[in-house]
Amino acid sequence: MTHSLVDADLQTHYWLLAGQYTADELGEPHPSGGNFRLLIGASLHGGFDGSETSIEERDLTVNRTVLSGDVLGDDLPNYSNRADNLGRLFYSNTYSELRDVTLTQLDGIDFVHFGGPSGVGNGGTAILLEAQHRALIQDCRFSENWAGSSLVVASSLEVARTAWTSNRGLLMNQNGYGLASLCIENSSFLANVAKYRLVVGEGWAPMELVNLTVVANRVYQPTWSLFVQDEVMDGASMSVQNCIFWRNASGGSTSEAVHSSANALAATPPDIGWSCIDQWTGTTASTGVIAVDPRFVDAVGPDGIPFSGDEDLGLTPGSPCIDAGNNEPILSAGIELDLARSARRLDDPTVLDTGNGTAPIVDMGALERR
Repeated sequence: MTHSLVDADLQTHYWLLAGQYTADELGEPHPSGGNFRLLIGASLHGGFDGSETSIEERDLTVNRTVLSGDVLGDDLPNYSNRADNLGRLFYSNTYSELRDVTLTQLDGIDFVHFGGPSGVGNGGTAILLEAQHRALIQDCRFSENWAGSSLVVASSLEVARTAWTSNRGLLMNQNGYGLASLCIENSSFLANVAKYRLVVGEGWAPMELVNLTVVANRVYQPTWSLFVQDEVMDGASMSVQNCIFWRNASGGSTSEAVHSSANALAATPPDIGWSCIDQWTGTTASTGVIAVDPRFVDAVGPDGIPFSGDEDLGLTPGSPCIDAGNNEPILSAGIELDLARSARRLDDPTVLDTGNGTAPIVDMGALERR
């Protein structure tokens, strides 16, 4: 990997064998920062057992590829004992005239235990990917990383079917212009902590949040939201559809404003619809929004502590979020799979359809009830 990624050509795909790889196995840091320099168009796909002849044959449930930043394998609970942890893994500052059409991809990979208060390489910045072009992250898991700066930075960013659990710091920062955008769909955010915000979009980019489950996250700074569209110009919009926001907090507040907001320069307020939002009062214009318990499968988890990061955020029978979403963004984007890579838009005959569109109606949240 060390040599091939440095010399990668456009649209080069690398298949990574399942298993766990730790930072000390990943080679010497690249001079520009990070262990690997991902050139524009280089894509990493995990989850292979070595017998596949096509990417469709891999089994991401059985075979996971894990990249760990814990060099010595000695991390302790509560983000402690992290002096040896790798701060930055990938770095890509390649400029190209194809930057708006060519993707760098991270696909089917778990990123765990990167960063810390004094992490190796970049003092705990934990930039897993820094790219000055388009990036696609799908079917990945980010767990127990510490981002002094941010976990992922890209000019234009697409995220699909990705779980963010028990991370610390800014998770995503989209900071591009022109054709840039930030789209996150069918993903979960559970028990993450940040000082100011979890996800931020900047510049002229629209922000689209579709079928997210966002539970028990918090930011310490009062009045800040988890998802923020900042420095908005030229009428760029923020859309929130089919999402579940539950038990999140900003400072000591748990109000509806905690969840998403647009900068004062935005031409229009966030477009929020067909979602389940804790503490919702209807102050922000919306359609189809409810504020009742989504009824998760397990809101406590094996450790016995509610919303600590090991919970099952699927929907139980009779949940008010079943068949209650909006089909339009799902159909227009051609979204067919949920976070578990199972089919979207499954009808539950025991629940009255309360969403928008022709049955079957999509559920709210990242996981379709089945």
